[in-house]
Amino acid sequence: MDFDDLSKEISGELTDGFLHVLLESMSFCFDAPLIGDVFKDIKEFRRNIDGFEGRYLFVSEDGAICEAATFKKNKMKVKKDIDLEDRKINNWDIIVRFKNARALRNYLFSEDQDILNLILTNDVEVEGNLNYLFKFGFISKDLLRKTGLDKLQLN
Repeated sequence: MDFDDLSKEISGELTDGFLHVLLESMSFCFDAPLIGDVFKDIKEFRRNIDGFEGRYLFVSEDGAICEAATFKKNKMKVKKDIDLEDRKINNWDIIVRFKNARALRNYLFSEDQDILNLILTNDVEVEGNLNYLFKFGFISKDLLRKTGLDKLQLN
């Protein structure tokens, strides 16, 4: 996927793949050995997970999104197309169910990332500790800011 495809994902043309692109980008920035040495902002970005451990499951009501992110030992692992019936991994710190990909994107790109409003409008359901969602929101927003992708116009 090139930058144009990423821009389309973010602006709403290809919404189902957006979360995967975001998670893989985050993982790359945390794990790539040399990128932090070249880009000061990315080196600072890695501090977001120093000592952090968390297990996230993101799903959408329409089934288009079902991805996991695991943070452990200053690393991030991403797994796409999780089988919800497979209960081998059932100890998530947080499960986030978005109504659809647009609701997820609206949360990530909103200025204040008002998750409580999304819960009240039934755009999102959360099982687990909300602090994990706030942490994820901060990390993702930080990456979008550092890459300039937060400036894109949304539909």
